[in-house]
Amino acid sequence: MKPKITMQDLELDSKLIANFRDTVNSNRKFNLICENMDNTNQMNAVYSAMDWISVGVEGTKNLDIELTGVGYNHKNSLSLLQYIIVIDQIHMSIKLLHDILSKINIGATQVQYPFEETSSIFNKPVKDDVYFKHLRAAFGMHPTDLRKGVDGLKSKINKKFYASWPALDISGENDFIIEVYSDSPGYEPSEILGINLAKLNEFVSERYQTLVTLTKKVSEITFTLDSQYQDVPIILNNGDILEDLKILKEENKKRIGVLNGGYEFWIHYLESAFRSSLKINDLDIEKEIIENYNERLMNVLREIKKNLENMNKTILRIGIQARGYEFEKIAQYLIGDHEHPIGEEYFTGLVKYTSLPDSLIQEKDFEKKRYVFDAFLYSKMDGSDEIIYKDLLNDQSVYNSKGHPGFTGYVL
Repeated sequence: MKPKITMQDLELDSKLIANFRDTVNSNRKFNLICENMDNTNQMNAVYSAMDWISVGVEGTKNLDIELTGVGYNHKNSLSLLQYIIVIDQIHMSIKLLHDILSKINIGATQVQYPFEETSSIFNKPVKDDVYFKHLRAAFGMHPTDLRKGVDGLKSKINKKFYASWPALDISGENDFIIEVYSDSPGYEPSEILGINLAKLNEFVSERYQTLVTLTKKVSEITFTLDSQYQDVPIILNNGDILEDLKILKEENKKRIGVLNGGYEFWIHYLESAFRSSLKINDLDIEKEIIENYNERLMNVLREIKKNLENMNKTILRIGIQARGYEFEKIAQYLIGDHEHPIGEEYFTGLVKYTSLPDSLIQEKDFEKKRYVFDAFLYSKMDGSDEIIYKDLLNDQSVYNSKGHPGFTGYVL
């Protein structure tokens, strides 16, 4: 009896997908580009592909086919189908990664799926990718609804084909065979379609190895973009803060990206805060509170500029740590749902029993309300690690919490 190639002969080095995943996770530029590619989040597609490649690589180690006996065996048939599905998920995931990376024209390495026109493994009239899909359909995915004959070519007269159950091939070059019947009227002899596990292993191994090139491509993206902008100065007007923020917004978009990355959030916040600072002359609030807060905001602006020039992405903080259920609800009222009754109640209480101006209660400009609220909280930090709602009240007997005091409420 001829020697048999089994699933255990398939060697897919798990380090390849592990290295690719690590490279993807450590290259933020690649992530940011993929998160907004042609108005779609292709980063999610990359995550999906990586997950299913990992499932396939690890899963093949635990699959088994008994290549002994004669004829049909239901366990073998299902194991073979499972194996084909695993190969398919690796194959399609690799193709997806090639498709995504081929659209990123950054770096010296150009990516293109290299097997689109090859037919050297199965040696059939159709390309290997096409023939593999035919094997997948015939050996279990769509055996009762085949559109192609044993050679993988579609019938010119729209014939349909049907496959028998798989049986061990004890004499030919294949490991399993099926009989393929057509829907032609009358008697027409069936044809034999075989599947060779060694060729399946070669098919998936060849495609899996391209992760080496894909990993190199991902590494080049961040390096190339960082080198392009590293130490390139950003020229600000230094006379109009809002204009300076527009410049930083464009530089952030160009250098890092805007979707879930870079300094987009902070630039937006600074724009809102400095706009509001021009509208508070009617409020009775200590000048020192506003001046100190604006100076802190200017330091954040300078830090953003410096980080963008150095292509450095760090976590920024204003320095407000307000702990408690009350601050959580106030934040929801000021930033999100302005009709939030609990948040409004706590905000009103804070105004009534602190030095905040009473007119804030009726103020309709929520951008302005938040700016003054933030400036007030910042003034109360005064070197402390955190502030608590109750401690800010000048009459603590009115304090009545509806939530858990340990809840972290508002951090900025």
